[in-house]
Amino acid sequence: MFIAAPVRIAGLLEEAGRHAAEKTRDGLVGSVRHALDMVNTEYVHRRPDDPVTTSEEAAVSDAAFAFLLARTDESWGHEVTFSAAEAIERMGDGRGGTLARRLDPILGAFVTLTRHRLTEQKSVLTSAAAPDPFAGLEAYARKNSLYQSARRLLSAVESASSTDPLAVCKTITALITSERDNDLGIEVVYPLLATLGEVGRRHGDQPGVLQAILPTLHTYLVDTEPGLRAAALKAWTTIGGTHALPSTVADLLQALVSDGYVVMINAVLKAACRLPWPDQESRIWLALHAKSVMEGINVSEHLNTSKCSLPVRTVRPKSGRLLRFTSGNCSTAGSIARWVPGR
Repeated sequence: MFIAAPVRIAGLLEEAGRHAAEKTRDGLVGSVRHALDMVNTEYVHRRPDDPVTTSEEAAVSDAAFAFLLARTDESWGHEVTFSAAEAIERMGDGRGGTLARRLDPILGAFVTLTRHRLTEQKSVLTSAAAPDPFAGLEAYARKNSLYQSARRLLSAVESASSTDPLAVCKTITALITSERDNDLGIEVVYPLLATLGEVGRRHGDQPGVLQAILPTLHTYLVDTEPGLRAAALKAWTTIGGTHALPSTVADLLQALVSDGYVVMINAVLKAACRLPWPDQESRIWLALHAKSVMEGINVSEHLNTSKCSLPVRTVRPKSGRLLRFTSGNCSTAGSIARWVPGR
């Protein structure tokens, strides 16, 4: 029915879900997702008797996208929001062009959903009953569901980059650039930087892509917010593991290893393992930094950081001989990088 009259049926589904239970609403979203699968000739689970309606696919896609996007505001519940976001993500599987012209509404929904997730739900009713012992768990489940929904929307953006990665990068960087004017906040910018890193990893060999991404990453490498500095370095590392990049990170290395925030320490240690370090001086700085971290870290509280520091202590100079730093030849580590507890 949805394939035969997508606009009309989308309206009927919306009307039917207006006063329905959340499970019923989730089923309505599922029916739209199934209709999209039926007209997708590349769907892996397509059955022989599914209709071949290439000429109608655009109309079905347009109506389905509008219906699904409207469900990402949690008005039908957070579980339905996740189902809708996941369906939008699946629209880009093998068909990035389907979403390429819908970047603005997808990114707009991501920003709106992220801000909505950070707001506390307050009941307008005052209950005389005892507090719900599971209220905290339910609130956590809701926030996690909305977070995962936002991630699915950004995954759809990454899929859309297969058609025109430069346009996607320009759109994301323009949105990030507006952060200082519109106060988007770290919760919005952090995942956008990660998306830039993933798009750069996939399409960094395309003309203009890295040139569109790197200036934004460089700006946030020296941002005042440690979380955004870490996000920029992680994105740079994601790209640098596949494509040759300028020496920006190596030039900033002394400042990076002096950053005492845990998120930055983790990012630097991961960059040390994944990025190429052609000069021996940089390798020595990183090995000294890793040793300093291992000496000052509380392993029980920061186990992952401790694990990250282990492979960094072994560096390979140009001679090819492994150089391992131990307490005997690392006496200056404390003056180069400091672990700052509790930050």
